[in-house]
Amino acid sequence: MRTIRDRLLRNSHHGMVGREREQDALLRCLDGDAPIVTHVHGMSGIGKTTLLRNLAEQATSAANESVLLDGTAIEPTATGLLHSLSEALGQSVLSPLEARRVLAGRGHPVLLILDHYENLSLLDTWLRQALLPALPASARLVLASRLPPNPSWLMDPDWHGLFRALHLRPLDDAAARQLVEHAGAPPHAAETIVRFAHGHPLALTMAATLARSEGLDSDAPLERVLHQLSRLYLGSVEDSELRDVLRASSVVRRITVPLIEAVAPTAGGQALLDRIAHLPFIDSDQSGLSLHDAIREAIAADFEACNPEGFRQARRAAWRLLREAAAGTHGGELWRYTADLIYLLRNPAVRDAFFPRESSSLAITEAQPEHGAAIKAVAGAHEPAGCRSALERLWERAPQTFSVVLQPEQEVAGFYVMFDPATLPEPLLRDDPITARWWNHLRENRLPRGQCALFLRRWLSWRDGEQPSPVQAAAWLDIKRCYMEQRPRLRRVYLTLAEPAAYSAVATQLGFRMLPECAVECEGTTFHTAMLDMGAASVDGWLSWLVGKELGEEEQGLLDVTGRSLRGEAGPVPLTPLEFEVIRYLWERPGQAVARDALLNDIWGRHFNGGSNVVDTVVASLRRKLGTRAALIRTVRGYGYALREEENGQGR
Repeated sequence: MRTIRDRLLRNSHHGMVGREREQDALLRCLDGDAPIVTHVHGMSGIGKTTLLRNLAEQATSAANESVLLDGTAIEPTATGLLHSLSEALGQSVLSPLEARRVLAGRGHPVLLILDHYENLSLLDTWLRQALLPALPASARLVLASRLPPNPSWLMDPDWHGLFRALHLRPLDDAAARQLVEHAGAPPHAAETIVRFAHGHPLALTMAATLARSEGLDSDAPLERVLHQLSRLYLGSVEDSELRDVLRASSVVRRITVPLIEAVAPTAGGQALLDRIAHLPFIDSDQSGLSLHDAIREAIAADFEACNPEGFRQARRAAWRLLREAAAGTHGGELWRYTADLIYLLRNPAVRDAFFPRESSSLAITEAQPEHGAAIKAVAGAHEPAGCRSALERLWERAPQTFSVVLQPEQEVAGFYVMFDPATLPEPLLRDDPITARWWNHLRENRLPRGQCALFLRRWLSWRDGEQPSPVQAAAWLDIKRCYMEQRPRLRRVYLTLAEPAAYSAVATQLGFRMLPECAVECEGTTFHTAMLDMGAASVDGWLSWLVGKELGEEEQGLLDVTGRSLRGEAGPVPLTPLEFEVIRYLWERPGQAVARDALLNDIWGRHFNGGSNVVDTVVASLRRKLGTRAALIRTVRGYGYALREEENGQGR
């Protein structure tokens, strides 16, 4: 059965003009002596996706196989990329070596194409150092990104002559006129449109679709063109419902029927989705429909400036829907909801890790033996002797816990140390005064079975030590990748700081709390401990909490996660650890019936030997502390419990 996407892809193919040189260059990547990797980059709306779709079609028709993957639909972990590759190839690919076996067995050259590669920047080093070297020599890779390539591709001597970058630039005037004519613009408006759009394909298409030249400022710089077009296009939409849905859709990553109905309850969801699909600034990918990045940012900026409360309400409605929909979702579908939640975030410390605005000149890689001298030198420059010795012993006995930050010239700019304490012998943990305190805290505050913690023992750069710096920022981006790899098991993160003041505001925003009992004195320096407890819902629950906090939901609602207490009329109501975990588990699943067994498994642990009445005991205690709001916890007979929303909408 033909779909709307089929029509969109056909229009995309027929609408490509002025890219013959780039198309020929990409097709030559299949030649035996061609570079292994081609990185296509250019600003949003410049035509990268159209170029890649045509490349995939032509490469396949030339007796080669092409595999087109969409970075927006792939979890940015090695497992996530291999899973997507498995689905595309129809064969299980669980490791780089299996990828080599499967591709070699195809019997013909395979062209792997990764669109929206900026969403997979956390995987750049792994792709370069682990996946690609394992593939058969006949394989080729084309990447497309808004961002230029990491300089490591060009500076790494191993990739000399095997990597090339292709900068996609605006169309020349002749190609721009051809595109405008193809889009059906009237002749009297064509020249104005060409001057106005500066050769930008999306701007040319939108301006031509407006079928007028009035209101177009030919002197406007390219940065303002799409903003101006967005206003003109929305102003030309006569259907007020469609206008409202387009504005509301600018706050979300994907446009779906449930999201349309959530942000615009009176709209006919499916009918409007069908109309939206045919607009010139709509992208179609494996995740569904979405506003083109450049247009979405322009519409969202206007929406927030002109109607800040409406903008906030649209984000709140989307958050509530995503929060409820993500509960119980697994696999690739869970990543889609996770990415949607991250997109709602405004906090750059998290959002920019997954939706970066600029490329980094630094690369992260697992530390190798040749990095040992530099690691010890960096530690020696910033750590007291006692703590430096602990790091050196850890390097000697568990080097796999170290990652290094490399400059383009492959010189070490810094490092970080992180690990799951369950993977190291207890004597090694107790040998370090800082990890010994963390280990004791874990023993006294045990995690349910099946959940884990990460010890972020240290991050240091040559120049700035632990202070905020490009090296520290690069390390934290890689740490976010580790978070994703560990979900849904990851529950807690411990880290140490000698000077917490520089991070206190950010740490508080992210939900970290200080553990005074874990502080360590070392030769006049106090090393403080901050701990993040993500809750039973792991990374996804933490992200949902961050969005809710930004929207004011967490501050106004029933539960104070940071304070680990209920919000009572007379002030905070303290909770025991078990009470907090039970109410938080229900709070993260508003309106959903939660089985007693789920609470026992995820809070007490899968091998808990007590009876299910322990859940009832904790719930009874919570109801007493809720007082007049006790009915918020509803009993589901023979099953478990559910948390109602308060009538004023502040229950969560």
